[in-house]
Amino acid sequence: MITTNLIEAFTKDNRFYSSGTGNETILIQGSCRMLAYANYLNEWNKSRNRFKIYVILPYMFGTKENINNLENNPEFLQIIKDTKIYISEYIGFEKPSFPMLPKAANLGILNYSQQMTKNIYQYGMNPELDIVLPSWDDHFVLWNDILAFNSDLRERTGKAVNDEIYQITLSHYFKFYENTAKTSLPEFADYFRDNFKKVRMCWTMNHNTKNFTLPLFDMLNNKYLQLDFSSKFWNEISKHDHLQGNITELTKFDIEYYNYKWK
Repeated sequence: MITTNLIEAFTKDNRFYSSGTGNETILIQGSCRMLAYANYLNEWNKSRNRFKIYVILPYMFGTKENINNLENNPEFLQIIKDTKIYISEYIGFEKPSFPMLPKAANLGILNYSQQMTKNIYQYGMNPELDIVLPSWDDHFVLWNDILAFNSDLRERTGKAVNDEIYQITLSHYFKFYENTAKTSLPEFADYFRDNFKKVRMCWTMNHNTKNFTLPLFDMLNNKYLQLDFSSKFWNEISKHDHLQGNITELTKFDIEYYNYKWK
């Protein structure tokens, strides 16, 4: 299984993790949230070896110097030029209004948005398929996530403060829909909106569940990749929830305001 520890070991050793030796190069880039899709594709590729799949998590490079060094790294530049399918995640350049969180650092050559002054496209990225996935990035929709980062709200009680928290959750749901509209799969917003009260879509403000990643992967395949999925394959990838670790527990207020059917 492709894990953050595995990717980190390669990154610290100035290497780039890949699986498979196929003729078509896939580069998957983003946060740890992208590992679910990397594992799904890796599982499909095991018996076919159609792809060589690279996985890069930019935050693991650590320093601006390490990132700048990639500009002259022949292996990395070749990976960029060889990439036929590029899969990244949408990260808004303006975070939702939540002042406790730092702004994202400029990632130089590892920026995967052409809106940034320096970005990966300037170094030869020109894939046949350029796919940007919806991302569950700093979306504070659960009471305990909000309270963990806001001491002012923690010190207050009563309906007024819970109404205020509810408005924060609404703004973050709306921000997710807004961000998703800017991705390669804007239709996922409708799926999410129809199902987020029925099944748990997120573990925390940053980690999504397989109820999020599996249907999104299915949409990704139907619209872009068009790979043949057997029932055996789907059953196998459905066994794993790659970001299930720290779980934000529901409060009675989450249930009261949203009537979630899951716990």
